[in-house]
Amino acid sequence: LAGESNDSRQRVRDTAGDVCTHEGRLFCTYYCAVCGGRTTQGDEVFADAVPLLCSVECAWCSPAPLSTWQAQIAKADLSERLQKRFRSRGQEFGTLASIRPVSPNFEASEARFTVSDGKHRYPLGASEIRTLLPAAKLHSPRFSIRENQDTFIFEGRGHGHGVGLCQWGARGMSRAGHSATEIVEHYYPGVRLMRLPTQAEPAKLASLARPPER
Repeated sequence: LAGESNDSRQRVRDTAGDVCTHEGRLFCTYYCAVCGGRTTQGDEVFADAVPLLCSVECAWCSPAPLSTWQAQIAKADLSERLQKRFRSRGQEFGTLASIRPVSPNFEASEARFTVSDGKHRYPLGASEIRTLLPAAKLHSPRFSIRENQDTFIFEGRGHGHGVGLCQWGARGMSRAGHSATEIVEHYYPGVRLMRLPTQAEPAKLASLARPPER
């Protein structure tokens, strides 16, 4: 693969068999390409996110090309896409008149907005707005929106959902001299690293993968 190197293969060999656990069990270690300075609170994006998938600061991904980004969308284009979306829900919506942020601070979570045609107002999350547009247009659900004549300008951070380990951030931490354990513990605070049982210990492996009792 193009992203592989002798160095990355050695890191894989060095950490082979190490697993992340929460309360004695394996969990889904979500990760993203670039968090843009702070990871996203996990339970705002994924229903199965464990508590340690919380929002943490990341000072190492700023060199990434999409650490910050900007996109422009024509008002007429976005208006038409919103009309189709609301029509599919049986809701009325005319020409887009405004988009207003519900919460101006999206440091730890996705942005949320209210869209209006002057008569009707509907709440929309940034993730849903992303689905209205081509996949390569809005790189993450962490963005603000401002009007500029006949366009909306989106100013955002990061690439991907932003939950868990930031790949560019992990790269930066490694280059700054942090160990694999330190990197994992930063992005999954409270994680417990364990050595994966050998083939001779199937019962122990099964207990790690078993869902927690409710």
